[in-house]
Amino acid sequence: MSQYITPMLNSDELIYAINVWDVQTLAKEKIGRELTFQEMNVVKKGIEWGFYDWFVIVNFAIESAAGINSNKRV
Repeated sequence: MSQYITPMLNSDELIYAINVWDVQTLAKEKIGRELTFQEMNVVKKGIEWGFYDWFVIVNFAIESAAGINSNKRV
């Protein structure tokens, strides 16, 4: 699986991903330390909750992207 989207648009390519390093880097910037295992689980649940309606966000992004090719703003 590729980490980045390529012009080939393979179906197994990731569009977006958040890994432990990303979260720990933000934690160090925000609170000055890395998160514990328990804190990371709370963050994971929060991210999962935030992506519950991911299809709404993707649909909006698709409409915006399609607007680029039809010379209109969505």
